[in-house]
Amino acid sequence: MGIAETLRAIAFLSPFKDPPVRGNADDTSLEDLSGWATALTHVKRDGSAKWFHGSTDDYRATKLVAVTRSTSRVTFDVPDAFATMDEALAWIEPLPFEVCSLGTIFPDEWVKMDIDTFGFGQGHYAHGWGCAFRGRGHDRLVSRRWLEFGPWRIIRRPGDLTLMQFHELDVDAATAARQARPGHKRMGIAPSGGYLQVPYAYAKNVEGLYVAERRTLEIVVPPGGKVEQVHMRDACALRYHHRLARPADKPIDQVTYVFLDEADARSHLHELWLRELEVWVADGEGKRRIDLAYQAVPLQPEWAANLEPHPTM
Repeated sequence: MGIAETLRAIAFLSPFKDPPVRGNADDTSLEDLSGWATALTHVKRDGSAKWFHGSTDDYRATKLVAVTRSTSRVTFDVPDAFATMDEALAWIEPLPFEVCSLGTIFPDEWVKMDIDTFGFGQGHYAHGWGCAFRGRGHDRLVSRRWLEFGPWRIIRRPGDLTLMQFHELDVDAATAARQARPGHKRMGIAPSGGYLQVPYAYAKNVEGLYVAERRTLEIVVPPGGKVEQVHMRDACALRYHHRLARPADKPIDQVTYVFLDEADARSHLHELWLRELEVWVADGEGKRRIDLAYQAVPLQPEWAANLEPHPTM
């Protein structure tokens, strides 16, 4: 989604229909504040429009739109914009995005608590109460299965929109932080996270035996070997890169892990299955695939299971 399209959509939201009180495009102050969206569309470096006086350190008073050209990110802040999920969705659904970070509703409190932060990187806000994917944005995950098996509440909406809620909206800051932390890590750039940042930073090279007839990279795991989750993500990133780049030489559609010990394969099965990476066993009984028969039951965190199901339409 382009910067211009996103800015036009934001400009139609009710808090931004009036002109800002100040703004800048690169190093120049905006003279025609009514044309702020057009001005920010053409920035070479960055720009912002602000509907408040004073410092951005006062989070509760901050209402602004900001653009960064190098990352093509558009962000906006509206304090106390919603209290319910329906109100939040009314903000989110009109916006043209593929990947969306939804920041904290406890900015001052979480800063004072000095909690660890996780997110998507590249100019996105750190994870707060949720995040969302639309259409091709889902491809930035190791797998769509990741959505169903995380420590969050999942809400599906029309137009292939998926929202993950990390904590209840009506709890205090400390409770929200405690509920959100597992989801922040699992959906962030952490060793166990499932998001493929761009550009992707590999923990190590993904190496194996290329099987041309299956367009597959086979990685053999010796007895007692351990596959770290971050290396599973590396394999998913390589697969994603090949799907986008479509290289003529040794194209990779899938990455397969071949374990020489079945117990080792079983101990890795769930995490590899979540990422839609094939799991095989090669031992005295022959070579066989075991992930096709695997079934897992989605488990929501207790706080999410206690909420009323949200309608998808």
